[in-house]
Amino acid sequence: MLLRIVTNFQFLLLVLLSIALSSYAQDNAQLTIARALRRCYQDRNIFERDNRLPMTPQMLIELIRKVEDHPSFTLDMRQLATSLLFAFKQDGIRPTTTAVVSDDILPFSVSGFNHYKNRVLLTRLITGNANQFPNGTLTDVEHCALHFMLSTSIETHVRGDEGSRCNQLAQLRSSRVPREAGEDTELLKTPEMDKIKKRMHAKFGKYQVEDEEQQEDAPADEEAPQNDEGEALEGDEETVDVGVQQGQVDGTQSPSQCPVENGVIFSTWGSISAGAVMAGIATGLVPQTITVRELITNDHIMEHYKLARQTAGQMTVDNRYAATLSGDVAEAVLRQVPREIQVGASGAWNVTAVPHWYFLSQRDRFEQTDAEIRGGIDGLLMGLRIQEWRNRFTNLRLSQVLDMYYSQRGLFGTTQTPETSIRACNRNEMFSTIPMTTLTQQSIAFTTVLDGEMTSDVTLSVNSTNRIATAATNSLQQYIANSLRDLTCATTTENVGSETIWRTASDIFIFVDTTWAFVEIRAAIGHLLNNLDVGRFGTSYTILNANDGTVIVPTTNQLSDLYTQWTLATHNMQPQGLNLANVVREARSTVESFMNGEREHQSPGGRSLISLVIANQGNVNEADSNFASEQLRIMQEILPDLRWIFWTGGSPNRFERFVREPARDLYQLRIFLQGVGGESIQVNAHPVIHRIQQEPRRIINHRCGSNWQWDNWGDVQMTQYIEPRGIVFYRLHANYFFGGADRQTVRIIGAGYSTLTVCQSRSIERPRENSTNQNQNGEIVCSRINNDVVEIDLRWACDSSGLIQWCPPLFISIEGPAQHDGLQANLRCIDRECRFPDNARFQINSENLGCWSGVGQVAVSLGLILLSIIMTIRV
Repeated sequence: MLLRIVTNFQFLLLVLLSIALSSYAQDNAQLTIARALRRCYQDRNIFERDNRLPMTPQMLIELIRKVEDHPSFTLDMRQLATSLLFAFKQDGIRPTTTAVVSDDILPFSVSGFNHYKNRVLLTRLITGNANQFPNGTLTDVEHCALHFMLSTSIETHVRGDEGSRCNQLAQLRSSRVPREAGEDTELLKTPEMDKIKKRMHAKFGKYQVEDEEQQEDAPADEEAPQNDEGEALEGDEETVDVGVQQGQVDGTQSPSQCPVENGVIFSTWGSISAGAVMAGIATGLVPQTITVRELITNDHIMEHYKLARQTAGQMTVDNRYAATLSGDVAEAVLRQVPREIQVGASGAWNVTAVPHWYFLSQRDRFEQTDAEIRGGIDGLLMGLRIQEWRNRFTNLRLSQVLDMYYSQRGLFGTTQTPETSIRACNRNEMFSTIPMTTLTQQSIAFTTVLDGEMTSDVTLSVNSTNRIATAATNSLQQYIANSLRDLTCATTTENVGSETIWRTASDIFIFVDTTWAFVEIRAAIGHLLNNLDVGRFGTSYTILNANDGTVIVPTTNQLSDLYTQWTLATHNMQPQGLNLANVVREARSTVESFMNGEREHQSPGGRSLISLVIANQGNVNEADSNFASEQLRIMQEILPDLRWIFWTGGSPNRFERFVREPARDLYQLRIFLQGVGGESIQVNAHPVIHRIQQEPRRIINHRCGSNWQWDNWGDVQMTQYIEPRGIVFYRLHANYFFGGADRQTVRIIGAGYSTLTVCQSRSIERPRENSTNQNQNGEIVCSRINNDVVEIDLRWACDSSGLIQWCPPLFISIEGPAQHDGLQANLRCIDRECRFPDNARFQINSENLGCWSGVGQVAVSLGLILLSIIMTIRV
């Protein structure tokens, strides 16, 4: 009897626990903001749109990778993908249009049309829950950043900036007939964004809710937003016709002429709805096919479809289609009928360097926007294949999938070539692999299901649902083919005509002149770092003040630290201007400490070393100039791998005496954030990004430290990785082999993962087998290895050089296979440092390297030069 009571009690506990977990798992499916997400709206500093982390794939990947790298993380990719949806994705959240004065009331509601599809997905089509997500792995700012990235909604209320903003969008539309590739354009000046925020704060006080403030209430000294594109365009008066009454957005008040779309992230290959991407991957990992009859819960709808029992009974919903393209088609059908269904809604960003605001170019018919179409295609392409990839590589991580797809390389496949690889830049081509018959059938089926969940202006019959959903799917196909013209793989390669992938791995010390406006200079540096592979696989950075050398952002490999640690408040506290003497002193001290740390931790190098000075218009006085010039000359001897690059306002030529190669190391920075027609940060940053990518990675003898003294000879081993089509360049300075020694060699050892091409040169910085450099004198020597070795003999390599400065370095390149062969045996890179499963591992082993500095030879050098001059005069 007692056993039966205990058993019954245990069963009751399990039932209660199951109910509790189910309720928690579906919290994001309710008509109130999920409890775990309310902090994102309660904390003004977090909700402030311009305080958020940038809306980019790189930031999304970084946050997911941070979760995966946490010591307590135990989830597989399926569990992580589904828990992300249940923990962070809540669609349809919109600000209220009624004033709220109480601190315990959130002026937001789950009232957008996007909510209903999301509710069906979370409650009936995706298996999972939120309690699996390891919440302790992220800060509140990062937690909310994931929510803002994954949650879709349209803010249609009037903001007050429509007179200037919507006109710019109208100008974009009129200038693009047909639309050009890469339509995501910058629109807003920073001062205008500040004015918008003032209007937002005025109404709701504590909360930053975007709404309109009467123009007469604006401060008298606040200038009206200016149209920086010149004279007003024809038809401007029509776009300014916006109501100012405060009422319901869908009722008494006209909607904004250019609403804000939330849940969009900016990528090189078009802006995308991140929630659709994640939903596609999650459903692909837990695919389900369920009959329409099982999914319809509305008794009235079910009774209606009994008239076509046979047809409805045969229809099934595939959750991968419902979570992506078919789900959005269903929304468009039910919201737009009886009008002709229109798919697609283009938009533009405030700025794309640090994207936060995404404006739509139309005031209605935004049920399937361009961003949702791209995200839907991406999510469906990956969702249909993710099980195959996971079966071939069981340790596949979610961050790896996203990192491969949103890059030039793409995901691996059994017949992969650059032209057919699954990647964002091949999106339109790969869309043709989605069966249109299946897409149409799924759109019809999910429209039938969603019809019972959301209101529509009309009642559809079975026949009308079939007909209209079919027409909408056809329109989608035509729209993708004719209007969704994004940048292609060929136009975004690092080198035109080449599919070679360049990855950056660098330690960068960035000295910033804080006379630059905060928003502008942080955006420029943010874009720079966003394209330099910041992360534990690549680049780390430190931000320092260019006046006194104080640290603004400590050394980190997280992009998010740039935005959380360098704020307007910390920027305004910094001393302004450029003091080059202080910069040189601090750089020397910092790099010397860095090298001593390498000795302490026995680090063999593996990354380039860059000092980037971002000066404004100021000049360097003569005393500082002479001091800096002399110190930099000395630093070339004791810190041979440190490369100085100047990115400056005004003419960069005023810094030419401080760099080794003025033609390669001086760049002009012209910051214009005024939007359409202005010179973008991307244009300014591209040559600097390319220059840093070109700098070879270091091979060093860590025993040297900064004083170039060592107690014993020894070997240095460095394990490295390379991907298919990838290439990596290395440099070993003569400071490590100048003196000569027996068995002084560098060995490149393959691990048998793939066939690698190894090239070496003493004169060409980036040697390649297909190099266009002249090689008739044997300047480049190349070999292929798999599980064997290339040995480079450095004994007496500087015999003909009297000084270290005259002895050229050793340059090495390692290049991966031209394409992946698709064999599962080669998907085996499971080391923590493997960025991708198809990375090939290799080792660089250096034997008997020494430590020789050129500083002690300076006097000898000057003596030899003088002697040479005298002898020449005598002759």
